[in-house]
Amino acid sequence: MAANAAALEFRARRKNLLNLALKRDPILPRIKQGISFVHDGEPPEAHSAVDESPPADSHINTISQSHMPVDESANTTKISSNKDSTTTTSSTLKIKSTTISTKSPIPAKAATSFSIPPIIPLVGVTILLLVCGAAAIFLPTFLLSLQHDDYSCLPGCWNGGTCSPQNICTCLSGYSGDRCQTTICNQTCINGVCADPYQCTCQAGWNGTYCDQPICIPQCVNGNCTGPNYCTCDVTYTGYLCLTPVCSPSCVHGYCTSPGHCTCNTGWNGTSCDQPICSPSCVNGNCTYPNVCNCSTGWTGSTCSTPICSPTCMHSSNCTAPNTCVCSSGYNGSYCQTPICTSPCQNGGNCTAPSVCTCPTTFNGSVCEFR
Repeated sequence: MAANAAALEFRARRKNLLNLALKRDPILPRIKQGISFVHDGEPPEAHSAVDESPPADSHINTISQSHMPVDESANTTKISSNKDSTTTTSSTLKIKSTTISTKSPIPAKAATSFSIPPIIPLVGVTILLLVCGAAAIFLPTFLLSLQHDDYSCLPGCWNGGTCSPQNICTCLSGYSGDRCQTTICNQTCINGVCADPYQCTCQAGWNGTYCDQPICIPQCVNGNCTGPNYCTCDVTYTGYLCLTPVCSPSCVHGYCTSPGHCTCNTGWNGTSCDQPICSPSCVNGNCTYPNVCNCSTGWTGSTCSTPICSPTCMHSSNCTAPNTCVCSSGYNGSYCQTPICTSPCQNGGNCTAPSVCTCPTTFNGSVCEFR
């Protein structure tokens, strides 16, 4: 009966201490510590780095082993510190001892727990240290239902991925790959890269969800932007930004102001501005340049209105057409070179002027009729 009462008292005390320890927070920041495992005074079997271990007040030895029977009789255990020595009475485990040492001081009234990677034969050893003044209480591993998860997916999961117990990265939406290092886009980024989940980062000169839309600055006026700052013009336009209309045939002496329409320079006319203007018009010739006539044969003058008579019409006669003379009164001939005597000159006299006879020396009279 006494043994059963002692066991019940021990279990109740153990439960209270465990609850108290789990509710307390560390007082000082935790630093990295080293932990060595020693079995029955033999050389260390393993050494483990504890990432978040608490400071310790001195070298502390604890006895821990899983699932060993408890000696219900009261035993005396001595716990050492660098300040004083205290003797306390508690139930003690009949177990094979394992020594775990720490190197740094731990403040009084601090509580924490060690989570140690599994090492054969120690599997998931967890040490609970309760330091209250000069006294310390140590609970073996099997009293704590805590377990260390030894998986890290080295070199780690990227972009917010999580490591599963199978050392496999579980990626967030939008990422893939062994380490979640690859971003996912619904379609290929044609002229860019998939930098963020479902979002393309485009190269210079490209835009759009999939970087498939070229950018032209300024925009193409009469055409389409088919490449960065490159316009493919409509059939009736050309040039920079497709601003220049196309006239076919081209404007010879003018400029194209709209597709198929020429605005001619001064002195020119026609659909293609290839017809010169002569004002007044060329009468007997062709207008070959603005106000320049190219006259037909037998004509001259700025407008080709003056006929040419060769030889020239004589005696003030008029050339009315090429080589056509209209003779003055009293003259005749192709170029009006012959005077006309209404009464013929007699006795060898010559008509030297209209109605004037030049008689031989032996004759006289108006028509040389007298000797």
